[in-house]
Amino acid sequence: MSSNIRVNSITPSVGNSVAIGTAGGSVVFQCDTINFSGTSGVTNFTEDISVDGHSELDNVNISGIVTTFDLNVDGQTNLDNVSVVGITTLNGDLVLDGHLDMRDSDRIRLGAGDDLQIFHNGSHSFIENNTGELLIRAKSGENSINCNPDGSVELFHDNSKKFETTSTGAKVTGNLEVTGVLTYEDVTNVDSIGIVTARNGIHVQGFGINCTGITTSDVGYKFGTNGANYLYESSSDTVSLKVTSDGPYAQFKDVSGNLQMGSASGTLLISAGANEKLRITSAGKIGIGAASPVTDVDISQKTGAVALPQGTTAQRPTGSAPYIRKNTTNNALEYYDGTSWVEIITDYFPTGSVILG
Repeated sequence: MSSNIRVNSITPSVGNSVAIGTAGGSVVFQCDTINFSGTSGVTNFTEDISVDGHSELDNVNISGIVTTFDLNVDGQTNLDNVSVVGITTLNGDLVLDGHLDMRDSDRIRLGAGDDLQIFHNGSHSFIENNTGELLIRAKSGENSINCNPDGSVELFHDNSKKFETTSTGAKVTGNLEVTGVLTYEDVTNVDSIGIVTARNGIHVQGFGINCTGITTSDVGYKFGTNGANYLYESSSDTVSLKVTSDGPYAQFKDVSGNLQMGSASGTLLISAGANEKLRITSAGKIGIGAASPVTDVDISQKTGAVALPQGTTAQRPTGSAPYIRKNTTNNALEYYDGTSWVEIITDYFPTGSVILG
């Protein structure tokens, strides 16, 4: 049995509440518009709202607070436009079959204190964390990216940290492989604890390679297949080239295989220990013990003697240049003037010279 009541409005005679329905029954509303509005802007449903069939709500406008115990929809409900000015609280899961469209600068806030927020401001997209670390995981329990507040950013491979930013730069754990070109721009220092291997050589422009912190027992630059040869600078600013098992001597060669040695001032100095022993000036003058040689060979500052070559008459050299030697056949000091040998002095004829035929 059913009956219809058509009224324009229902106003309580006493109080502010209107009750419609019967005990254990139900109330069916058939109308174009249902408008629930109270003087306080609050509409309370003290029991369940049950929709057994198909419900189409073209426009649901909630300007205040709606409190329900249970909204049970057994069939299908189409909501073309739901406008919520206040707060909507869901105690269960929210399942969306379509898109969740949000306007620019509207945020998805997660956490009791809105700790994690996701939003787009019209130009850029943001994931903003305000409590603890921001952890991005490839799967449960496996870290991929850790972002620490006011600190480092860490990258992981299979839950093992491989890269970390620091206050002074970055730190790599393990090997760093570069398949392209690694360019250093405005790099002051490259600090390597281990060995740096350059398979195709090192091309350095500018002032070259600056190696500091080297002592006499430290190695600067190693050469050779076994690293036995090396160049280093001592604490006293002395540059040394050491050759060991790769060969018995050091070689300085030009493209033609000639020995080339020189200096920026044009003077070549050879020292033994800390003392200069030989000097060749830019004019080609040689000084042994003489800092400023005045002749082609200057040994005037030495107090010893000059040991001359010696040999028999049959061992005399040939050529046109003047020579001086000791002849062991006749025990005479002799020289060659370009034409013949002249005896300067002998143990047997100390007062004259004899023309040797």
